[in-house]
Amino acid sequence: MGDSENAGERLRQEEESNDSSSIFEKMGSQTPMNVIFKRSERGDACQEIALFFYNNGIPFNVAKSVEFKRILELVAKHGVRFKPLTYHEIRVKYLKQQVEKAN
Repeated sequence: MGDSENAGERLRQEEESNDSSSIFEKMGSQTPMNVIFKRSERGDACQEIALFFYNNGIPFNVAKSVEFKRILELVAKHGVRFKPLTYHEIRVKYLKQQVEKAN
């Protein structure tokens, strides 16, 4: 009976050490708060982009375009200081530049 008690005690200790090590493993693999906030920020940005598509009747396949991806990359690269284009810039200034490029 002594051997079975020792074996039972060792098994219990192994289970306890496995439980505690798995707890520490889980704690070590927790997502840092800044990553969680960035995910939340990305989610907020994605919601706004999707809403822009919905409210303006923009076809969903535009999201697959090279130009759309390039726009997002350039805006992100510019950072928080980026100011959106005005109606006048889109309608006059940049349209004129694109027409000149095409000629």
